[in-house]
Amino acid sequence: MRQGPQDINRIMALINRRFDNYYAELQRYGVRRADTRNIFRNTVRYVLRNEDNYTGTIEQRTNALAFSILRRNGVPNARINQIMRDIIRFTLGLLQ
Repeated sequence: MRQGPQDINRIMALINRRFDNYYAELQRYGVRRADTRNIFRNTVRYVLRNEDNYTGTIEQRTNALAFSILRRNGVPNARINQIMRDIIRFTLGLLQ
């Protein structure tokens, strides 16, 4: 199972480049960059640990996740869901 720290760090480096706009967007809601990074890192860990538990296409395996820290800062649920889908989809795509 691919979930070593080096895998997480590699994926996070790619996410940081590809989704830099999400960090900026969430900062406008008042979500600290460190909090966003932790949410994304935990999402990557979750995907790496659980990828084999789900079948189907990447789209079918992508679940909408919502986090209270984002809601608490006023990020709309639809936007939270889209951001998390993008991060999960991107991570699953790297594992193919």
